[in-house]
Amino acid sequence: MWKDNRSADRFFGAFSKTTRILFPIFITVLAGIFVPNSLALVGFLMFGNLIRECGVLDSLLNTVQNVLANLVTIFLVMGILIIGTGVLNKVTNPKKKD
Repeated sequence: MWKDNRSADRFFGAFSKTTRILFPIFITVLAGIFVPNSLALVGFLMFGNLIRECGVLDSLLNTVQNVLANLVTIFLVMGILIIGTGVLNKVTNPKKKD
């Protein structure tokens, strides 16, 4: 094990379980109040932390880590392809102005 990982484990092990569960909730609320546009990203990241810290949702944690990540990648690629197709159509078939 790397030396850095051991020191990180000692640092994060110093907090109680309640603190580690409440932290993602608190950060999500603060982000929603101060920077509402970032709420989706921060909420998604903090939801992952909350699932990991709860410890009772192992099957959901595996789903989030594997299947959901694959689905998000597929949707992103599909979005890029759809946008690219629209841009390609505009470039290859420009409308003539009279």
